[in-house]
Amino acid sequence: MNKKLISVMMALLLVLTALAGCSVRIEIAGKKTQPGEVSNPPDKVTEPAESSTTSGKTTEPAASSAPPVETTEPAVSSALPVETTEPTPSGTTPGEIKEPAEKERTIKARGILSTSPEGYMYNLFTDDTIEISYCDEIKLSAKLIIPEKLDGKKVVGIGDLAFEHCKSLESIEIPSSVTNIDELAFSYCSSLKSIMIPSSVTEIGDMAFKGCGSLKSIEIPTSVVSIGGSAFEDCDSLSEAIVPYRLNHCGAAVFPEQTKIKDHNGKDRPLYKTSDDCVYVLLNQPYTVLVDYVGDSKKVSVPEQIDGMTVTGIGDWAFDRCSELESIEIPSSLTDIGDWAFCSCESLQTIEIPSSVTSIGSGAFAYCTSLKPFKMPPSLTDIKNSTFSYCYALSSVEIPSSVTDIGVSAFMSCASLQSIEIPSLVTRIGGDAFCGCDSLQSVKLPSSLTDIEAGAFRECGSLTSIEIPSSITRIGASAFANCNSLSEAIVPYKLNYCGNDIFPKQTKIKDHNGKDRPLYKTSGDYKYALLNQSYTVLLDYTGKSKSVSVPEQLGGLTVTGIGEWAFADCASLESIKIPSSVT
Repeated sequence: MNKKLISVMMALLLVLTALAGCSVRIEIAGKKTQPGEVSNPPDKVTEPAESSTTSGKTTEPAASSAPPVETTEPAVSSALPVETTEPTPSGTTPGEIKEPAEKERTIKARGILSTSPEGYMYNLFTDDTIEISYCDEIKLSAKLIIPEKLDGKKVVGIGDLAFEHCKSLESIEIPSSVTNIDELAFSYCSSLKSIMIPSSVTEIGDMAFKGCGSLKSIEIPTSVVSIGGSAFEDCDSLSEAIVPYRLNHCGAAVFPEQTKIKDHNGKDRPLYKTSDDCVYVLLNQPYTVLVDYVGDSKKVSVPEQIDGMTVTGIGDWAFDRCSELESIEIPSSLTDIGDWAFCSCESLQTIEIPSSVTSIGSGAFAYCTSLKPFKMPPSLTDIKNSTFSYCYALSSVEIPSSVTDIGVSAFMSCASLQSIEIPSLVTRIGGDAFCGCDSLQSVKLPSSLTDIEAGAFRECGSLTSIEIPSSITRIGASAFANCNSLSEAIVPYKLNYCGNDIFPKQTKIKDHNGKDRPLYKTSGDYKYALLNQSYTVLLDYTGKSKSVSVPEQLGGLTVTGIGEWAFADCASLESIKIPSSVT
């Protein structure tokens, strides 16, 4: 099975609304919606990435093997703003791969999710354009012509898995308004024989047409500058492909071995060259990228040039699961290390990254369980999602001063990490960023920091105290949950938002003046946040009523939001009325 499918396993966290698990009728400021219909949530917030206990409720785990906003049938029938969060690979096994379920549909929420009468679900972006995210196969013709507009909005993209497993499709015509075809967009359309890609398309994502076993030929227009890895993998009938002469990016194993590849002038168009077990892509540019390693050496030295082309990058998944690899030398010509580039290199101990590298991709060193401390390049601006997750041997980290953002699960389960100093330019620490760093004893947070997301330091069992700077405006749910040694926390007097159960029960919370700083209060069946503002957020409902009318005020504070998981598992809830104060 191709390793790229791990990206499905490690896709974005399951995004749930505060009414997760409930089938209710919702009334917002006098507007009624039908059972099962989802209305705009009050505030875009990020859920805890894994199971946690909130006021006696057990929230569902965010199942890292599940793709984003996963539904069996479309559940969103009205506009739904959704904040996406990237993968949290907790609970997955390195190397474990599963094909997408045949009837499963995955929806990536990147704008506002809406549905059209034609059976499409789409993301509406701020520029009034849309990307198709899902289709109802029952409503589709075998000879499909995708419309240029849906509900009067221009279709500019085909989203991840949008037409996945639509086995009835035989031909597809894509409109000239579309610029991108995303990951797995038409994967496993087993009856698909022809597809017309317009000259407006510039990007074809990883595995976009994987498993289209009836497809015999494909012409990729010269407008395309990027083709993702395994884009046409397992297209067993694909005998011919026409590919642009120049590309900016091309992943590994784009076509099956039997496919004859030509350019638009009818000349042979080789895509790859192999040297010393390293596979390089031929972009017909003065540079190249190492896209795959097929050897089993313990030590690898990447050259600076190959056949006169400068090696500038290591591609996505290039060294994935090279279990024998212990050390690697990277040339100073390199500027980019791709997503999951060294994922699951369990024996990798040493790596020297040159200062020329400006970007290290998501999950680049995830599951490198033997990786020892090393110096990061000084020009990095962010630590992306899951970059160093499950690096059990990584005992210390020096984050460059240029970094401004630490992504979701960036250092998750780095069990040997003992201390961390966040640089002075960082404004956000992503959800689960340091979750499960059980040896972490010292954390220094800068005054630039404004946002600590859900579960960021969850299960850091050795942490005894934490001072959260006054610059912080948001603290996500369970940010320090299960930090069982955490006896004291200093928290700003004013916050714009705080989630539920941020700290363990034993933690004494004070403000920066040394005064007690309560975070929550209850009123009847409601638990709400004390933000020391004129407003509050409803965090938990503990009642069992069939009908709930959320009050406009709690404790004299205006209710402006409903927090993560607030009504989760309220099995008896049939209807809810939300006041107009909720934004």
